[in-house]
Amino acid sequence: GFVLLRHEGFTLIELLIVIGIVGMLSVLAVSGYSEYRKTVLLDMGGDAIIAQINEMKANTIHGNGGAERFAAISAELDGDPLDVDNSEPDGTALCYGIYFDGEKIKTFSSSFIGQKVWVTDGWKYTGCEPFDVGTMVFGDIELDDNIKVLSVKGEKTGGDPVDLESGFLRFSPPDGNIEISSDKFSAYVDDVVKISIEIEYGSSDDPKYQRTIEYEVK
Repeated sequence: GFVLLRHEGFTLIELLIVIGIVGMLSVLAVSGYSEYRKTVLLDMGGDAIIAQINEMKANTIHGNGGAERFAAISAELDGDPLDVDNSEPDGTALCYGIYFDGEKIKTFSSSFIGQKVWVTDGWKYTGCEPFDVGTMVFGDIELDDNIKVLSVKGEKTGGDPVDLESGFLRFSPPDGNIEISSDKFSAYVDDVVKISIEIEYGSSDDPKYQRTIEYEVK
């Protein structure tokens, strides 16, 4: 009799179909991972900026070992403003903040001198040295190289957002009072300000690759 031999295996067409499906799934997986990575880096970048602002305020209040100096400054707030120490900075108290230049945000510290000004209802300290881009020592906020700052806006209570373009936000001892200064916007001590920082991954107009970080400064 005859014996029917059966050949087990795949035809060329079947193999090509399988390879095509695997290739398509691989492309989708890589694309999905790339999109996920961008969104995660954006979220991490926003968290890093907020954390850095909080750290600058904490450094200003709790300082670099200048607790005694902070106590003295606090006591002077209730004293005669004519008795305030306007001497050169002694290094025990510093002002910390962030600087923005339109594309990048950097951290910085500056010397503190005990100077008072009259603000609304009392004497307040305004002892941070004059801000000078040429002399300040800046530090970087750790962001992915592809993340850039699109805008930094300031908004006082009851006001409209203003694009700050370039300028700085810093805190002064002993209470972490805020000072914001730019060519288009300024705020000082008693102002309540909402800062909005818009960041973007790469150079895309796609909103899903952009984030707006809001921080209320009191």
